[in-house]
Amino acid sequence: MSNSKKECVVVSGMHRSGTSALTRLFDISGASLPKTLMKELSGNPNGHWESQPIVDLHDDFLFKNESSWDDWRAIKDGSSNKFKSFYATNFRKILSQEYGYSKFIVIKDPRICRFQKITSQILVEEGYSPKFAIITRNPIEVARSIEKRNNIPLKAGILIWLRHVLDSEFYSRNYPRGFITFDQLTSNPNQVIQSLWTDMEINHNRITKGITKKLNDSVLPSLRNHYSTNDEILADDELEWWVSKTYEILVAVRNSKITESDKGTLDKIRAELNSIPKLVNSALLSYSTHKNSEFSENIQLKERLSKLQESMRANLAEIEIDRKSLISKVSSFEVENKRNIRTIETLQMARENILRKTNINVTKLEDEIQKNQDEHLETIQKHKIELDDLNKSNMKRVEILEDEIQKNQDEHLETIQK
Repeated sequence: MSNSKKECVVVSGMHRSGTSALTRLFDISGASLPKTLMKELSGNPNGHWESQPIVDLHDDFLFKNESSWDDWRAIKDGSSNKFKSFYATNFRKILSQEYGYSKFIVIKDPRICRFQKITSQILVEEGYSPKFAIITRNPIEVARSIEKRNNIPLKAGILIWLRHVLDSEFYSRNYPRGFITFDQLTSNPNQVIQSLWTDMEINHNRITKGITKKLNDSVLPSLRNHYSTNDEILADDELEWWVSKTYEILVAVRNSKITESDKGTLDKIRAELNSIPKLVNSALLSYSTHKNSEFSENIQLKERLSKLQESMRANLAEIEIDRKSLISKVSSFEVENKRNIRTIETLQMARENILRKTNINVTKLEDEIQKNQDEHLETIQKHKIELDDLNKSNMKRVEILEDEIQKNQDEHLETIQK
């Protein structure tokens, strides 16, 4: 049945033990993966299925605790408590960013084994019910794998394996959990996911339709490049008793229950591992010296990086001041520009008004001139007509006078003649 309570599957186990493939099984079965997945690398071409921001935070947390992913030494409680607040604040933020409001998530990063107690407490505080899927692989196979990938001595790789599996088992005792082996994962992934769902008391529905092929396809034979048998571990006289015994107990777990006697044995081995000096031979001492030298170099690099970051922050602060000054100047320019634009617009409007009024006046003047011209032409035409009439009248009068003069002349001549 489905459940509204938030559940978080924590895939726990040593590097190179099948944690990526197991995480993929939970993804296929319905759990939510993180948003920002680590990029595929040559060491795991099928994908890691873990959150890059979470891995980065864990590396930083280990570094602050003077440790690293390939360190078999226990993290001191005092040291981890010192940086617990740093880890908790950042883990909560990343948890929200990577998973949002999902109520059924899966988290995978083998580094968690080293500080699983702190991670579990944060998950509970964030409303999740932590459920641990613990996978175990033959330590020689694991050691050979990281020897090939990271050039880590075989004995050192076995001790790193021991640190991860012991811490993972110890810190998960108070939570629902399920145990599987790498062999079980590669031989029957469908059965593995079914048994884990029950053993871990997962309440969310499991996707089952058409899932068998997807599960089988996700666990490819190419996952396994190194083979060792249980007898090989027990027969290797160079391996300490606590390594073979730890593997023997974890492989023999039934129904995800470890007997109190076996828990006591594991606690004894874990206590011995915490007193590592008596277990160090010349090869491990050489590697330990190399790790200490590497850590010192990392500290120096961190300090240089810190100084560079501080210098960069100072430069960025100056750039920010310059940027704000430039923004202020640009803002002032924009204000002045807007003011000038408004002034130009006002002048343009005034010019247009003047031109409009001038055009009106010119039109009126032209109309008046045209009217005066028309009236003048009309007067001239009228006077011309009157003059013509006067000329005609005068001509007629001249004719009459001429006729009268002629008549008088004729009469005068006639009188004279007479």
